[in-house]
Amino acid sequence: MKIRNVLFSATICLMLAGPAALFCMHSVAKVPLPGWLTSEDAAYLSGGSEKSAEGIRGLLESGIEGNIPFKAFALLGNAATQRVFIESSNLLFDWECFPTYYGSDRVYVPRFNALGTMQGDAAEEWAGGMRAFSSKLSEFAHNHLDVEFHVIVPELDRTAKVSPIADLTSDYIDTQDLVELMKGECGQADNVEIVSKSYSSYAAFLHDYYSTDMHWNGYGAINAFNEAMNQGGPAYHALGEIEMGGDYFYNGDIARAGLMLLDERIAEPRMVTSGLSTGQDQGYLLLKDGTVQMAESGIYGEYNFYSLWYGGDRAMCIASDNSENGNALVVSDSFGESFRWVVADNYSETHSVMDLRGNSVGSETLADRLVLSKAKEVFFVATPPDYSTFLVRRPRYFS
Repeated sequence: MKIRNVLFSATICLMLAGPAALFCMHSVAKVPLPGWLTSEDAAYLSGGSEKSAEGIRGLLESGIEGNIPFKAFALLGNAATQRVFIESSNLLFDWECFPTYYGSDRVYVPRFNALGTMQGDAAEEWAGGMRAFSSKLSEFAHNHLDVEFHVIVPELDRTAKVSPIADLTSDYIDTQDLVELMKGECGQADNVEIVSKSYSSYAAFLHDYYSTDMHWNGYGAINAFNEAMNQGGPAYHALGEIEMGGDYFYNGDIARAGLMLLDERIAEPRMVTSGLSTGQDQGYLLLKDGTVQMAESGIYGEYNFYSLWYGGDRAMCIASDNSENGNALVVSDSFGESFRWVVADNYSETHSVMDLRGNSVGSETLADRLVLSKAKEVFFVATPPDYSTFLVRRPRYFS
């Protein structure tokens, strides 16, 4: 009896003191520990460690929470267990998709082995901000008739009309409806074009978009550019396809938040990189002709493939020896990371800025950007929520 009590007490003490002990070993004594023994592998998942308070309290909370053994295993395992019951109950209703765990706004589409995001109430608020963006751009364009403006609205899994998620949402708002609203505010501005590539089926959509992440892949960026250029501009054609086997797979933002890792295999178009230069150490694949390698590997590369592959959400200027069409300016959120490489092959210089990114603020104006870039063609590329909040974050942009 005494031995059993001792073992029970030791187990309880280990469970209670384990995270603190691991924190001291890892952060104070600098003892290297495998990722599974801390929460390093859970850092990108829903429920990953975040600093919840400042000072000593915040340090202790985030430090100890960040050293819980098998945290990712527990998060993913719990969600997987809940999915068993959700999928079983769905046998009665036969919905084409269902939540990845109880209370999740991410859904799984088993027929296509893909993930998506429920639209939510916020979509109702997008229309007003997108109209305001279009109206202000129209006024600006009227005063800059020597510049062509293209507004590109990517499809999202939660706004695509062909998405199975549409059947689960009342008063569903799709991308084409939002584009029509923007066009209505644009008036008679002949130098402004607003487009969005639509899809005839969910399978066609998934060809251009990742199945575990909200972003389009390189094919989506190419098709969006060609959609904008369908009035006679230059078309872009990939050189082929890069298929990556081995350890290359992707678990994007939807997979991480939904706690369902699908290990999506990747096939990206081989884009034109010969003749392009950024004037900086890129460190990514696109300027390494003929190679297939990433600057980061392991868990960081698995969870951040899109950003790593296309260079990250930073401003850059790409010079091209392949074109004498003058300069272009790409104003975007993260969807522009891939899109700018398509633009770059068709213009002498492509200046890319991330002003439309959801957390981007600043005093820069579009007039400033045009002066610095000397661009005669501007591409706006962003999702509906980022268009909708843009003038709140940058109210003087079109001044």
